[in-house]
Formats: sequence, C-alpha cells, structure tokens
Amino acid sequence: MKRLLRDRRAAFGIGVLVIVAGAALAGPLVSTGRPTLQRDVVATRFLRPLATDHSGSFHPLGTDRFGRDVWTRLVYGARVSLAVGGLAVLLSVVIGVLV
Repeated sequence: MKRLLRDRRAAFGIGVLVIVAGAALAGPLVSTGRPTLQRDVVATRFLRPLATDHSGSFHPLGTDRFGRDVWTRLVYGARVSLAVGGLAVLLSVVIGVLV
C-alpha cells in the first residue's frame, strides 16, 4: 500500500475515486438540486462552470443544453454506478461461495 501511495499518479487516482465515492454517498447533501430538473429558461442553458443563474442557484460544473445542473447529474449517476457495482460484487461473492 505504501508503494502504491508513493506513486503520484496512483495517489491522484485514489484521491479522485475517494472524492467521487464520498460525493455519491452524500448525494443530497452535496448536490444543488434534482438531477432531472429541466429549466426552460434560455439563460440557464450551457452555463459555464462555477456560474450562478438568474435565480441565484450555483452550478459548480455548469449546466447542459436543457439547463440541468451537471454536478447534480454526476453525483446521482455515481450513486447508481456504485449501487450496480456493489450488487455485482455481492452477486459474485454469493455465486463464488455456493459453487
């Protein structure tokens, strides 16, 4: 483990993984809204990262063409990915133990 953490690229990758997993687990606490909320206002489409829209909502990674917050979609997508990965691991452990 020490050897792995001494490698800068490996340590950076582990750090990113820990941040994304932590954000995914704490989804509603770190996100700014609902992932499927579409704003029909032209002013909220394609906002740059770290932008604030006309209503005062902060968008750390900006918005997409439908005005949806990219950070919120990333966090909730990571939650789904972690859940699917966890279920796959659980299923493979059960099958491995039974066979």
